[in-house]
Amino acid sequence: MIVLDEIAYCGLNCSLCPAYIATKAQDKSKLDYVAALFSTKERKFSADDVICDGCSSTRVFKWTSECPTRNCAREKQLSTCAGCNDNPCKSPTYHWEHSGNQGTSMKNNLEKLRKGFRMMAEDSMKLVKKGSPK
Repeated sequence: MIVLDEIAYCGLNCSLCPAYIATKAQDKSKLDYVAALFSTKERKFSADDVICDGCSSTRVFKWTSECPTRNCAREKQLSTCAGCNDNPCKSPTYHWEHSGNQGTSMKNNLEKLRKGFRMMAEDSMKLVKKGSPK
């Protein structure tokens, strides 16, 4: 089952993200480990930089504020890219292509949400066609 609050704009399941897990555990040693894991030669992160409650929250991994997928979805006031008429656009597609096996999962999460949205819309239309209950 998909928990919408734990799905990032790009389809990432936050509950599987090491930064999210370490944040929820309030574990400084895990946050230090994640910071080292996410750091590159060009960009170093500290434990405080990787604290993240999911990209739809206000407390996010430092790079998240620069994420083009997040910024686009927030600008369009979407909870995920699944609700976007332009999906898949290049932004989440980039994430999927650069996330290894996780990319397929991210894409599938958004597709499941999109199908759920369609089913809810179809059910709503059936109710509208029937008329309101008396």
